[in-house]
Amino acid sequence: MPMAGMAIGLLQTVNQFVPDIGAQVSILVFSAVVVLETIGPPIAKFAFRLSGEADRQNYKDKSDIPPEIKKEQIL
Repeated sequence: MPMAGMAIGLLQTVNQFVPDIGAQVSILVFSAVVVLETIGPPIAKFAFRLSGEADRQNYKDKSDIPPEIKKEQIL
């Protein structure tokens, strides 16, 4: 979210300095922010799970590891 806020803040600057293209730039940036803020978190979640990074914090003790997860992935 901080990057989206920064992009929206920069739009105000663009509208002040170049008002004749400000509307087109605003449409483009707002569209990109909406798309990235909508699909970004699920894609990141998928990538963390695919890499095995998502479940590492849940297993502090090796005896808690379910048998379907390899112990080498947790170490």
